[in-house]
Amino acid sequence: MYYYREKDYWYFGALEKSVYKNLKLISSFKRNATNKEIYIKSDPAKDFLLKEFVSDNEIEEANPLLIVRPGCKAEIKPYKELLSRKDIELLIENLPLLKKPRSYQMDYLYYAVNHGNHINGSSVGTGKSLCSVLYAEMLDLFPCMVVCPASVKSGWLREWKETNPDRRVSIISTSSPSEDFEADVIVINYDILGKRVTKENGKTSLEIRLDGMKKKSFSLVIADEIHFLKNRKSIRSKSFKKLIHKVPSVIGLTGTLIMNRPAELLNILMLIERIKEIAPDDQYHHYFFERYCNMKETNFGMDISGASNIKELNRLLKECCYFQVSKRDALKELPPISENVVECEVTNKRAYKKADNDLLQFIEDKFKDQEKVDKAARAEFLVKLSTLKQLSLEGKEKFIKKWVEEWMEANEEEKLLVFASQSTILTKIAGEFREGLLITGSTTTKKRDEILQKFASQKKNRVLFANIGCLGTGVDGLQKVCSNMAILELPPRPSDLVQVIGRLERSGQENPVTIQYLLSMETIDRDLWEMLKGKKDVTDMLNKGFQDDTSLMILQKYKNER
Repeated sequence: MYYYREKDYWYFGALEKSVYKNLKLISSFKRNATNKEIYIKSDPAKDFLLKEFVSDNEIEEANPLLIVRPGCKAEIKPYKELLSRKDIELLIENLPLLKKPRSYQMDYLYYAVNHGNHINGSSVGTGKSLCSVLYAEMLDLFPCMVVCPASVKSGWLREWKETNPDRRVSIISTSSPSEDFEADVIVINYDILGKRVTKENGKTSLEIRLDGMKKKSFSLVIADEIHFLKNRKSIRSKSFKKLIHKVPSVIGLTGTLIMNRPAELLNILMLIERIKEIAPDDQYHHYFFERYCNMKETNFGMDISGASNIKELNRLLKECCYFQVSKRDALKELPPISENVVECEVTNKRAYKKADNDLLQFIEDKFKDQEKVDKAARAEFLVKLSTLKQLSLEGKEKFIKKWVEEWMEANEEEKLLVFASQSTILTKIAGEFREGLLITGSTTTKKRDEILQKFASQKKNRVLFANIGCLGTGVDGLQKVCSNMAILELPPRPSDLVQVIGRLERSGQENPVTIQYLLSMETIDRDLWEMLKGKKDVTDMLNKGFQDDTSLMILQKYKNER
């Protein structure tokens, strides 16, 4: 027999028959048919009696997160076909659209129409934006709202105008006039949706920042890069939830939904209102954590960063609300891609070695017992690791400049994309090339679009240096003018690498794609390369680390060396 208290309720489970009868005398209650638990709303008049009841009957207090709920298993019912594939083909055929779907995009439209709210998790470059546009146009789901990262707002405007030029589309900012909200399609970025407001009583609440959004009644909301909403406590998640409160249709787009870390899916499934089909228990978050997150208790509380029953979860998601097609399956006509490592010499071996030894000593001193490491030590570890990465890139600077020069000389008519994470050093390298272009975190969206246009149209501007974080996602069109890429340092997340390569390996590419990794085998580059491109299941290891990156893997390697 057990009990626990959560929010405003008492919960009782596995009660003996005689105890059950005694509880009836104290209070009326309700019963959860799924997990057989009894629950009673907390009340000062009853709480005292319930405390005595618990004590008298020796009912043990339980941690609700550790309770196994038998009999709660998701069973997805076969969907009812609303429209056949033939019906959808006829609808699309009769629409006055400039773009028509490919075969695999027709597969998506069939899935979307017959499954309701869903996530399109197809690979980068398969045309998820176009799929969403066709879906909205086919079913006439207007007015429509697109919520996306700021960097891709102009891309959505372009996609819609290239498909249906007659559709009125407005890009919204905090300074937009109210009449902009009268458009058929409203494109807005996550970070300007809401704001915290302090009321007269001193309490803070969340309000939608733009009045025009409150007055609008949408038929469809598209959440581009929906993994941005994985944290339910963030302002963007709370604001998004408010906006879609009465919206009949919500779909999400992401090419990097990592299925080995289920905990991140919970809020996304809640937002598109499909969680109860995956987790049928009334306490659905508990069920989800228990079944799919390998939940376990640690000295620091409950750990839900793991994964369990992944095959089952993937199957349920695909049957219920997750459409996915790989790039190579979708775009069989794409030219081949080749990846090569160019080994770089470094010029700062002494400084790098000192920093490397410093990190080793720090790990030996602070990380003897992983469970007892405080946040300050973890933060310091990440700082020291960042220093190591910085020194690695600085040491390659001279080699990189020479390599780019020689590449330009050997490939007179071609263009080159050069990616790195650290803007300071990237800017320094780019400054050596008179006709090179540069995009970093400080580049405004308007300026970035101007630079991209210049790179596409001007023959003399053959090299574009870009920060991974600024150009790694949501940019389309580069594949039409370029098929060569140089990566100066590896990003911390495998998903970032996928996104970067996806700038060139996507629909519209007509030439073989060449990716050159300029790495030093004398620095941390080697370790990162083995982790990101090796035979190991990187995403599985990834999900056990710091901030979803390779930090934990690096830490483990250094500990082993010690």
